[in-house]
Amino acid sequence: FDPQRSAFFMPTASGPCRFGNYQQAHSLIFKRLGYHDIPLVSPNARDSYSKSMGLDLNFRRRAWQGIVAVDLLTKFTLQQRPHEVNKGETDELHRFYLEQIEHALEAGNQKLPTVMNDISDAFAAIPLKPNGHKPIIGIMGELFLRCNPESNANIIRKIEALDGISWLAPTSEWGYYTNLGYIYESLLRRAPKHLLIGLAQDLVQRWEEHKLAKIFNRRIKNLHEPSTLKLIKYASPYLHYTYKGEAVLSIGKSIDYIKKGASGIINIMPFTCMPGTVVSALSKKIRKEHGDFPWLDLAIDGNEGVNLETRLEAFMHQAKRRLSEYQSIRTGKSEY
Repeated sequence: FDPQRSAFFMPTASGPCRFGNYQQAHSLIFKRLGYHDIPLVSPNARDSYSKSMGLDLNFRRRAWQGIVAVDLLTKFTLQQRPHEVNKGETDELHRFYLEQIEHALEAGNQKLPTVMNDISDAFAAIPLKPNGHKPIIGIMGELFLRCNPESNANIIRKIEALDGISWLAPTSEWGYYTNLGYIYESLLRRAPKHLLIGLAQDLVQRWEEHKLAKIFNRRIKNLHEPSTLKLIKYASPYLHYTYKGEAVLSIGKSIDYIKKGASGIINIMPFTCMPGTVVSALSKKIRKEHGDFPWLDLAIDGNEGVNLETRLEAFMHQAKRRLSEYQSIRTGKSEY
């Protein structure tokens, strides 16, 4: 590790959310470790990350392509791993192609479509067990926590160990939400220049995502994500769109999971997270309106313990029962 040739990247956001404090925490940690001058690149959500701390538009475009590519790699990994015949094969491919994505971005991203085609073919060729009947668990909640296994008690691995499949809300979801917020604020301020920037930015990002996602058509089951406007519409009976932040996305995403046939939902959040607590409070109404839908609010405080294992086992029991009831309605025969 050479501090003179290194920098760290941690975007931030405003409002009553942990996301706005991670950058400050990282800065304090670096100083305590003696790295006082190490750059910490931290664009803000206020302008939808359009002013990337002196970095040019090409960097922003590459960063977005990387986010979309890793989202797709993660989706395919979570789809294949619970059914793999040769244990560890999916993880090995995931590690290999994560490095290939990095190399493609470093080289200027022209090779990225080739890498994504290779991922599509390699993962589709993984030998799988008969599909069976596993409950699908939709995971949403705080952006940083849900995407980092070392921070979230390896929740996805625990779900798979209990014979479940995980769907993880993509990182790109937040990018589209900040785009919409920037467009909306530009309209309110009557700022046509910023409005055009926001619209163009959103259009280019959607085109970049479509270009990579179409490679996986008919191979990733949960490939297509709803638009931000659709998520806000799903959330509207429970939370007004002017309530900014991840809470409205989490509520909308939970409805999306239910509509797509998930058997349970986990709302993962840091301990005392305000948006996560709002989602937890509203979940009672959502669960009731959807037949006592299995839902687990998981506040992570650094202590796993027996309590987490016990709660997760009980939740997975409910999710399997939900799946069995759904199958019995379709076939007239319970398999639980």
